[in-house]
Amino acid sequence: TMLYDYDALRTAYNYSDCRNSPSDQPCAHVLPEIWNGQDFLVSQAEKEGFIESTVGSGAVGRLAWYIPSYTAKKDPTLLSIFGLAETANTTNARSNRQKLADTFKRPFNWKDYCELFTTDNCTIPDDIAQRAPETSSESAKFFVSGIFNGKFNATDENDCNANPSTCTGHIVAPDCKWASHVYQQAYHLNITVKSNGPGPTENYNYFE
Repeated sequence: TMLYDYDALRTAYNYSDCRNSPSDQPCAHVLPEIWNGQDFLVSQAEKEGFIESTVGSGAVGRLAWYIPSYTAKKDPTLLSIFGLAETANTTNARSNRQKLADTFKRPFNWKDYCELFTTDNCTIPDDIAQRAPETSSESAKFFVSGIFNGKFNATDENDCNANPSTCTGHIVAPDCKWASHVYQQAYHLNITVKSNGPGPTENYNYFE
């Protein structure tokens, strides 16, 4: 992938100075960061011989669950497992399942926003979209600075009245190439959130 440009390393293997490499080929001698989701491709590159054995840089990466600061200030219980897991009730007697479903709504991409939430298909600028998407790449975006501010809305999956035992809040599961444990953590900790991305495991991808 472009985030891990192995072709650039292949080119650099044949050129000690990338300034001498063909202009139509990517060239780089170092990838400063590679996460363990790339282990297989790294081992293949080592076998092919165009990279040296990888070494640790001393940096420590961390994957965690994050919420916006304004959401945390509005409901600090979301910062604790006790405010997330479906094993206790909140002070206002709503279950944590319903609280998550009410708080974390589903995102809609630019194309879906224009088609589902506007009557003019974004031909008239509004507070969310300045225009309609012009390419398939733009259509799939969930946010474009200054042009599409993003749209979150409840769906049937957030409806705890109609689906009291299966309703969920939304969480963003990352690209399949990432070493993530979102699904396992949510399942075993009984946190009723679910990702709904367009990826093969309902994950979200780079550049969306």
